[in-house]
Amino acid sequence: MNKITFIERYSSTDEPDDKGRWARKVLYNNELCIGWIKRFEHSGKVMFCLSGFFPTTGNDGPNFHGIYPTYKESQGKIKELWNEFLNKIK
Repeated sequence: MNKITFIERYSSTDEPDDKGRWARKVLYNNELCIGWIKRFEHSGKVMFCLSGFFPTTGNDGPNFHGIYPTYKESQGKIKELWNEFLNKIK
């Protein structure tokens, strides 16, 4: 089964740790790291930066990076991109 999980790094809450760090590793089948989601604040707004660790746009720019206003949106995007990738290599 194709399973994507999100593993807590630094903080287990919605807030950063005492050093200001917050991230989630994105794992496929609890083994392969396919992405990273980082929480940050800009102009008083919380945002989430998603980095994909697999080819998403071809040979000229193989990795994906995007910024989302919610953690849920960043989760949805990495799932969407991963499923597109799997369909392309079938």
